[in-house]
Amino acid sequence: MARDNDTSTGKFGVVLPVYNESRLALLLKKIDFTIVPHVVVVDDGSSDGSMAVAGNYPVTLLKHEKRTGVGAAIRTGLQHLKKNGFAIGVVMAGNNKDDPGDIQNVVAAVRGGADYVQGSRYVTPEKAKDTPFRRRVITRGVALLWSLRFARRLTDVTNGFPPTSSRSSTTRKLISIRNG
Repeated sequence: MARDNDTSTGKFGVVLPVYNESRLALLLKKIDFTIVPHVVVVDDGSSDGSMAVAGNYPVTLLKHEKRTGVGAAIRTGLQHLKKNGFAIGVVMAGNNKDDPGDIQNVVAAVRGGADYVQGSRYVTPEKAKDTPFRRRVITRGVALLWSLRFARRLTDVTNGFPPTSSRSSTTRKLISIRNG
């Protein structure tokens, strides 16, 4: 029998770090909570009512009293999942730029043996059409540097949507899959 923290069959959860995110409701409306039953919204000290919006959905709400940064919000969400026996944590931006329909694809990659999966907004060109030119140049440059470092073609290492497995701290296997 598989344990909950077995990444091949165990539970997965989604972490949404937010700070004054006006588009959070648009994202939450797109999530099918029958397929994605555990969503953790981590409010990083918002003052705009983000938590009130999130409270209208079946999500776990965690709040930082003051702003500590997106990295801290992600850590808070992943620690919550780990503490509650989740084997896989998927991080999505709370700004409605990631497609919740892709969650199953990235979870399947982790269940297939990957410890880390990175989505890319550049694999499907229409997904990147709203990316400002300066950001496109910077993210492409960073991806090139990472590609050289890991001897593997990576198209976008700064995009959200990275799921991680409970094994990832001990095993380092990096793959990149089509996002969308």
